[in-house]
Amino acid sequence: MKTPLPHTPALPRYGDLIDVRLTELDDDGLAVARLDWPLHGETRRMRLIARGALPGDLARIHVESRVRDTVHGRLVELLEAAPDRIEPRCRHARYAPKTRYCGGCTLQALDYPGQLALKRQRVLKAFDVAGIAVPVGEVVPAPKTFGHRHKMELSFASDRRDGETRPTELGLHPPGLKWEVIDLQECPLTSATMSAFLPTLSAIFKRSGLLAWDPRDDQGFLRNLVIREGQRTSDKLIEILTTPRELVTAYGVEMSATEALDRLKIEILDSAHISKIEISSLLWTIHDAERGRPTRYHTSILHGRGSLTEELVVPSKSGDRTLSFDVSPRAFFQPHPLAAENLIRQIHRRLPPTCRTVLDLYCGTGTLALTIAPSAESVLGIEIVPEAIASAIANAQRNGLTHCRFIAGDVHAELSRLRTDEPEVLASVDAALLDPPRSGLSVQALDTLVAIRPPRMIYVSCKPESLGRDLRRLFAQGYRVDGEATPVDLFPQSHHVETVVTLVDTLAAGTHS
Repeated sequence: MKTPLPHTPALPRYGDLIDVRLTELDDDGLAVARLDWPLHGETRRMRLIARGALPGDLARIHVESRVRDTVHGRLVELLEAAPDRIEPRCRHARYAPKTRYCGGCTLQALDYPGQLALKRQRVLKAFDVAGIAVPVGEVVPAPKTFGHRHKMELSFASDRRDGETRPTELGLHPPGLKWEVIDLQECPLTSATMSAFLPTLSAIFKRSGLLAWDPRDDQGFLRNLVIREGQRTSDKLIEILTTPRELVTAYGVEMSATEALDRLKIEILDSAHISKIEISSLLWTIHDAERGRPTRYHTSILHGRGSLTEELVVPSKSGDRTLSFDVSPRAFFQPHPLAAENLIRQIHRRLPPTCRTVLDLYCGTGTLALTIAPSAESVLGIEIVPEAIASAIANAQRNGLTHCRFIAGDVHAELSRLRTDEPEVLASVDAALLDPPRSGLSVQALDTLVAIRPPRMIYVSCKPESLGRDLRRLFAQGYRVDGEATPVDLFPQSHHVETVVTLVDTLAAGTHS
């Protein structure tokens, strides 16, 4: 809906109020409206992006800024609610004027069927913008929409306005405010027990008197708190990340950082025991970052062991099989493990009946490679991060998957090397699994992949816009989509969506027109 506005001699500016019907989501999950803005007898077409609003809302928007023909604002009054709007479960997701709210769950005020519909629309729009015709199936829903997160990364902040330092807060950043955090009282994305424990954790760090690190002056000690929870195991891991400072002011006196962490450990473990929470690992990681050299992490175990165990139930030729993963602090693991099992089943359905070799590009810690290994004679994974490859190798050994091989290196460079050094390996590839970063395939990686010409490719995308661009490029090289694109929801309460697509080589099949 393009909204006509009264004649005005000026473009929107800070403080203006605009009543408008929001119509869609942008790539960041924020509601958008199209404006026809009268200006000196002509109509100026503009785009309005509103925090706190949903598609379908008729809302009064307070203008905060304008960049050329894009207006940014926030909801100040809901004039007519979208038909699928609901009351958010989390208090920090309930938008109110002049109130800091959490920007992590952009769709929590939308009922779940409405969330799935918007995710499918996002995929359809991405393909339309790319100029390609691909059928899109219904979104595979997540088995849990709350209490599902494997990992939550919280930030510390110490408010230093007016020359006064206020107690350190632990939480998540409000939208657009990277120096502040909301002092979390709950987070329903975590388990109910951990959500209830968050205020206790926050109080512990406040009592310590330790200051949060502030990048503007490189002062402070506390950086982040990472919580990992097993979905199929009872493991819970808490990691405290700090700067490398050796002396700190804590509990009212100067002491060594080690002494401060020892006291924090006692408080956290005692409080967890009272709350009937068993913490399997408590870690202290020094985040050592200096401009001009790679960031280094030094991890000490304060309690338990240095990692977390998670399990995934995956299909194989002989039926479902449970795989066990040792997840280290720096390792990536699927944020919603139970929904990831849906994604894995979509991949399995797309594998050819007989797989000699599956090539897993951007394999990360090998999660997808290992879950498809029971259905293939061999799996070859490539990933640029050496630590991720080390984790993949360890987890392959842990599960007795001896036919998996992992290579640390750039995808383009390693594929080029394999073409020269091991052409017989690439000749045996029956399917290539692509799970690139949000930016999609680089031009070099795509060109090298096309030169290898795997007969089948299974593309797993976390950004529909990148997927649309890459599919257009692959279509130009003789590939086409087999079946339909299937969106899979791994991120309930947000606009993010995974999409799985199968491509086949029509040149090799002799069907390319």
